[in-house]
Amino acid sequence: MTDDELLLALADLDPAEREELVSSLPPSYAEYLIGALSVEEPEEPLAAWTPLPHQVPPSGDWEGWVLSGGRGVGKTMTGARLLAEYARTVPGLRARIIAPTLSDAVNGVVLDPDSGILAADPTAQFKPSGVEGARVEWPNGSKLFLVGTPSLRDVDRLRALTNIDFDLFEEAAANPQLTDAAQQAALSRRGRRLPFPRWAATTTPRPVPVFKAWLEDETVEVTRATTHDNPHTPDAYRRYAEALKGTRLYRQEILGEVVDDVEGALWAHSDIERSAVPVADRQELVNTLGKVVVGVDPPSGAGTCGIVVVGRGDDGHLYVLDDYSVTDATPHQWALRVATAAADYGASVVAEINQGGRMVKEVLRNAAPSLPLSTVHAAVGKKTRAEPISALWEADEQAAHIAPESPDALAKLTAELTEWVPGESESPDRLDAMVWACHHLLTGGKATLYRAGPPPSARRPSSLGAALRGGL
Repeated sequence: MTDDELLLALADLDPAEREELVSSLPPSYAEYLIGALSVEEPEEPLAAWTPLPHQVPPSGDWEGWVLSGGRGVGKTMTGARLLAEYARTVPGLRARIIAPTLSDAVNGVVLDPDSGILAADPTAQFKPSGVEGARVEWPNGSKLFLVGTPSLRDVDRLRALTNIDFDLFEEAAANPQLTDAAQQAALSRRGRRLPFPRWAATTTPRPVPVFKAWLEDETVEVTRATTHDNPHTPDAYRRYAEALKGTRLYRQEILGEVVDDVEGALWAHSDIERSAVPVADRQELVNTLGKVVVGVDPPSGAGTCGIVVVGRGDDGHLYVLDDYSVTDATPHQWALRVATAAADYGASVVAEINQGGRMVKEVLRNAAPSLPLSTVHAAVGKKTRAEPISALWEADEQAAHIAPESPDALAKLTAELTEWVPGESESPDRLDAMVWACHHLLTGGKATLYRAGPPPSARRPSSLGAALRGGL
């Protein structure tokens, strides 16, 4: 018999029979049942909704539940509804949302006008600040604390929130500190307002060790869903998703599969995820960049012209900002696209001329006569060029990051980085364009990896740039 079934049965008993039955149960469970039976239905009910099959929590006495699925399956709404129902029916509940950033918890699970807690529950009140930090409160004393964990220092806040009854890990597999956050959360999840503390995780899958361990744990309930399982997905989004069919990105983001890193690939998906800049922090980052370069890998004919924007911050790190790449365009069309990227970011341009030579320069000059342009001619193989750049994603002192304008803005570039295996296929155009831009920023256009024309401006090379010139 589930908890809900037991509560219904108890409600039908007379007071004496109910007291006798409850007194025979473990004290903590009896306390929970008495509290649940004494709760009056709030005057304002939850907004009506009809959950899809994958949005219904498991039946029975589960302790952990993972809802893993593709984009748009309703994971955030599921978590918000679950939290609201617990908070309303269990007086004094202490719960947490643990998310990659505080913004993810606030703007997603709480404030989203379509799927957030406040949209579902008119009795909930959002408290953005105070001694207890950002939280949601209910008239019956229930509290939901909002915690973002972009760094290990942020994980320590979980220590201060004790006697927790329920945890929700929002976009768990995208949390850069999931391992430590899960451990700290478990240590403080020892509330007694439920029969036993519970946790749930809603996420698009990633090959993250803790997440993969959850999926294999027999004590954890797992529900899987694909983007196609939500009949309310807009047609335009479905068309975009279908355009990705056959790629790693489609399997992971649409079908909700855990796709492990490709053996032999220079970039690991986990490293890119770990170093990704939250979308909410992107504009502030862009405003502080010292120099921005548009890397261009022109096509030899039909195909994709790689056009990728990379900047360098005051911290010495590189930030991949945007992808203007275009497929099956005429030379004039892709040249205009390059000029647009340069104008949008106030950037200079570095273009490879192995394919096209003089023509590449003339096409770009015709499209934008004042374009600050440098050209490069590869003198070494693509693997040799790409290896020191891929190493930046693993380094601590010299690092590179993905900083997208939206969650999907750099999806195709990320797919190329994590799927290309040197020697098995030609390196993709977006990858090449990004590598040229990164080398140019690191070395001022003077690395011996290639023969280069004069850069648009001189700059002091980084320590990694010096290593590149001296060792390659």
